[in-house]
Amino acid sequence: MGFYAPAQIVRDAREHGVQVRPLDVNRSGWDCTLEPEHGSAEGLALRLGLRMAAGLARAEGEQIVKARRAGNGAPFASVEEVVRRAGLGRKATEALAAADGFAGMGVPRRQAIWAARGVEKAVPPLLLLAAQKAAAGEPPLLPEASPSLPEEQEGQGVVLDYRQPA
Repeated sequence: MGFYAPAQIVRDAREHGVQVRPLDVNRSGWDCTLEPEHGSAEGLALRLGLRMAAGLARAEGEQIVKARRAGNGAPFASVEEVVRRAGLGRKATEALAAADGFAGMGVPRRQAIWAARGVEKAVPPLLLLAAQKAAAGEPPLLPEASPSLPEEQEGQGVVLDYRQPA
């Protein structure tokens, strides 16, 4: 790619009739790939790779792909499942959320960022026990409602797209 920014390459691909598909934790590999698409130039669409998520380390991106393959290709159903199955930390999860990598599973960016902020690698034993009980079908000890966050406005999405990672 040389000295061209990824956004320039994506724009050029679109101008040449190539469909560009977003980064997606359930479909993207580490690198960008080509996928069959009849409506796209030469029958191929460009799928953005996990490497496009600013702040996501290669090792963690490869953990996501490996976890997906280990589950016989079973897609992730939630942010928490990605964290658990791939063993991701908060920084990696926040990078994916900021890149809107969870949108393919129906989780809007703002909700994904909220969920990513709650990620802890070292879970205290009592919370681990509560999670095991919940997985076994038992009701939670302290039910917590999901937050009702306002939808992201178009201008806010643009700001997040161009914001530099911390």
